[in-house]
Amino acid sequence: MGILSYAQNFEDVMLWRALRHIENGFYIDIGANDPVVDSVSLAFYEHGWRGVHVEPTPQYADKLRSSRPDEHVEQVAIGMQSESIIFYEIEGTGLSTVKREVAEQHRKDGFSVTETRVEVIPLSALLEQYDEHEIHWLKIDVEGLEKEVLESWADAPARPWILVIESTRPSSAEVNFQDWEDIVLKKGYIFAYFDGLNRFYVHEKHKDLFAYFETPPNVFDQAILSGTASNFLCENVLGMRKQIESRAIKAEAAVIKAEARAIKAEAAVIKAEATIKELENRMVEKEAYTQTLLGSTSWKITAPLRYTGEQIKRFKSKSIRNRIKIFVGKTAHYILRRPRLKRMALYILNRFPGLKARISRLTAGTTGMMLVPAQYVPTKLIQLTPRARHIYRDLKIAMEQNNKGND
Repeated sequence: MGILSYAQNFEDVMLWRALRHIENGFYIDIGANDPVVDSVSLAFYEHGWRGVHVEPTPQYADKLRSSRPDEHVEQVAIGMQSESIIFYEIEGTGLSTVKREVAEQHRKDGFSVTETRVEVIPLSALLEQYDEHEIHWLKIDVEGLEKEVLESWADAPARPWILVIESTRPSSAEVNFQDWEDIVLKKGYIFAYFDGLNRFYVHEKHKDLFAYFETPPNVFDQAILSGTASNFLCENVLGMRKQIESRAIKAEAAVIKAEARAIKAEAAVIKAEATIKELENRMVEKEAYTQTLLGSTSWKITAPLRYTGEQIKRFKSKSIRNRIKIFVGKTAHYILRRPRLKRMALYILNRFPGLKARISRLTAGTTGMMLVPAQYVPTKLIQLTPRARHIYRDLKIAMEQNNKGND
């Protein structure tokens, strides 16, 4: 089973390869720094291991206590001094040191350096404090102070199974292990592996672990990069992760927006359905009202009036006068062709001269349909046809006008 790697240079991968068979192991991390970024211990912590963190920087010591409340945090420096020393804190980095010359170089490189005082204890005291534990690995990363830390080990009997010691000068690929390696070798350790930054040593009592350091980290370790380490590989992974997270956020926003639109559309559909339902109810009500109205007595009585209204509407499309004129003409023509009706009509019209004159005007110009006033027609000639009466009238009028002209 592989691990999620947090370390800067795959130190946790190499250690896990050799020690993964240990359950609930114990470690000491000197120069622990951040609880996540470049952490060698976090992968082990996630698999049930617990240990001790030595970190003099207040910022990182507080972060360790906060994120690992069930572990020990020693906010001290390790060395031979018997009193507190000046500690040069390079804020936001893992470069803090007790060496003035190293701090000055970091200052020249543009880093901010803060001086604080920290307590110093020897490595022997630290090891004796936790001597009830079998120490499976001990890491030392103290930015150039490795020799002083190892010298303070003195005669303490504790022998961690594996040592991981930073072996280059701060921010450099130049090795410096020659300054302190003899101290390690004298304590029964054998060099096992160099990863370009750290040297790994295995104690002679655990020679069976040497086989795990024959090859560098590889695909068979099944390790997964966390993306939090400061090396360039993890920076790339972190960049890709941020892109994926950004895309995921955008996708989620798009989904939320689509859901909002769907909710709005659903509300519109519900409103439309309500409107349709209301219209259907109104139609049912109107249909019921119509059926009631059509079956009523008043509707039947007023049928002639409605018919008359419809006929009047038809007259609007043409001249009403012409239609009336044609209607009266046809009626007159019908009456004049029937002697009995004709006598009755003349009798009535002679009693109403005004009406008779109007009908005559309306029928004027309608061939065979004009009713000639009675004063123009002798009684004995009343039976003449309409056309003959018309001719008789015209002759009589012409003669009268001629006589007036002679006078």
